[in-house]
Amino acid sequence: MADDWMTKPIATLPEHWIPGEDATKRGRPRQDDPARRKYGVSEVKDMLAVIPADDRDLWLNVGIILGRTFNRSDEAWVIYNEWADKWDGEKDRNHDKRMRHFFYEKSQEGADRELSIGTIVKLAREHGWVPSTGRIPLDDFYFHIGNGFLYRPTMEICSAKDVDIAVSPMIDDGVMRKASEIIQQRRLVTSVTSHPQLEEYTPEMNMVKGELVADTGAAILNLYRHATIPRGDAALAKPWMEHCRKLFNKPGDCDQFFNFMAHRVQKPWEKIRFALLIGGGQGVGKDTAIEMCVPAIGAWNVENIPPRALKTDFNAYLVCALLRVNEAADAQDQSRWMLNEQLKNIIAGTPDHATINGKYQVTQHIRLYCAVIVTTNHLLASIHIPEDDRRFDVLECASMEEMGLKATEKQKEEAKAIAELKGEDGLAALIALEVRYASIRRTYFEDLWSWFYEQNGAQHVAAFLHERDLSKFSAALGQRKTAAHADVVRSGLITDDWLVDVLEDFTNMDLVSGRVILRINSVRVASTSTTNFKGKLPFAMERLGYVVYANPTTKDGRWRLKKSDGTDNGWHTVYRKRTFPVENIKEGWQETMDH
Repeated sequence: MADDWMTKPIATLPEHWIPGEDATKRGRPRQDDPARRKYGVSEVKDMLAVIPADDRDLWLNVGIILGRTFNRSDEAWVIYNEWADKWDGEKDRNHDKRMRHFFYEKSQEGADRELSIGTIVKLAREHGWVPSTGRIPLDDFYFHIGNGFLYRPTMEICSAKDVDIAVSPMIDDGVMRKASEIIQQRRLVTSVTSHPQLEEYTPEMNMVKGELVADTGAAILNLYRHATIPRGDAALAKPWMEHCRKLFNKPGDCDQFFNFMAHRVQKPWEKIRFALLIGGGQGVGKDTAIEMCVPAIGAWNVENIPPRALKTDFNAYLVCALLRVNEAADAQDQSRWMLNEQLKNIIAGTPDHATINGKYQVTQHIRLYCAVIVTTNHLLASIHIPEDDRRFDVLECASMEEMGLKATEKQKEEAKAIAELKGEDGLAALIALEVRYASIRRTYFEDLWSWFYEQNGAQHVAAFLHERDLSKFSAALGQRKTAAHADVVRSGLITDDWLVDVLEDFTNMDLVSGRVILRINSVRVASTSTTNFKGKLPFAMERLGYVVYANPTTKDGRWRLKKSDGTDNGWHTVYRKRTFPVENIKEGWQETMDH
């Protein structure tokens, strides 16, 4: 039958086909098998350093292994001798001859499978040696759920293979284990944050919406690093202090600046709920005053951004103790108002937490602690500040003339007059005066920065900021209403004068039509005007205390209105004065609305 073969006994396999006990070790060596991979001479030298040299048979066998593995190289012969010399016993007269014989001759005879580099690896491991695949400490890595392995110094995301290349395996509970396995088990983190008051690694806790929450098995990785600059002598910080006093020459301004910066050094975890708006002409040294405080705060704890960075989806700039927004001035009134809107939540800290979305970075959950400084060369055109503002303390810098860094108009007139009395060219005298003051300015700042870098100025400023008495400074209520603050507020209101004038034409100012406002204004403004009043209207109305009164029955919220004669007047966006209650709006108002 065709199936008879199924009933016959299976033939015995030839012996050479039967896998032996070493079958699993055949083939290409595994890269992570310490006993079977290739080693360099220096690595073998490290192994021999832990293996005793007092066994005679081992002494000879090591010669065979080294001679065979490294093809009788001079370097291998040297480390063989160095290892053999560790034995302090008495050597016989044939010692050197036998070493040479086993290393140079015996090693080239028929291979003995028992004598391989694996023998040395096995003995070295028994005496505590571990392979050295990398020199980076294991403590520089964490394992973050969702992201993988994190290299702490740079926060680069790494694979397990990368980690095992960078970090050598270790003996753990008597067993050699890969670094990646140990890190996953013992250095796991579930949330990443930046917090000036936390340790780098906080077990059994999570950071949830800026709050510390107890969580079994969880752990927080804190990326905040404190400043490392040593403190100098506060009494020797006078060059910087004198520059600040010249620069901030209005009553109370310099002390407010000192307190603000000292707070960033002494209490970086406490949110300052108002910002400094520092305005001054180009070249007066406002950035110099700030920059000389940076080492005391820690350069990595200070972020510098242009206003446009506030419009992006990436907000890694919030992870800092001091956020500097540079050159706020913008020719477009709408942008000035928007800058205030974008900054107000950051300054006030509402909400007090943020999820950090950094480009190519690990997501962080932080409690906001950044303080904000806005700088500008054009104070009145920098940012819109509402009348009831409590978020900006405005510091107007001294002019170069006030600081003695530029000739005053009086000096120019005197120089010209003196030259003319002497029969000399008055214009040449003015040019010479400008050249002299240009040299004064250059020398002033060169000397200041030379002191900062070459005479430990950075350390002295750090000492001053650490020792500054902050008992009278309030991080929550410390904002002042300076004369410069009032000037910026008035400047913002002037830009809305066109709208104030139009609103005066309305009999009822509680409910007004945006379309009618624009029509009335078009009569007032020349037809050639390119000002985008339509784009400015919503922001200007909000600044003047109006909100949109939306029609709940239409998608765009507009209302159908009628003219005073009862005819149709089309669709309108209607604004309601914020102080005018909705319940006071009478039925049929669409038909009785003026204009």
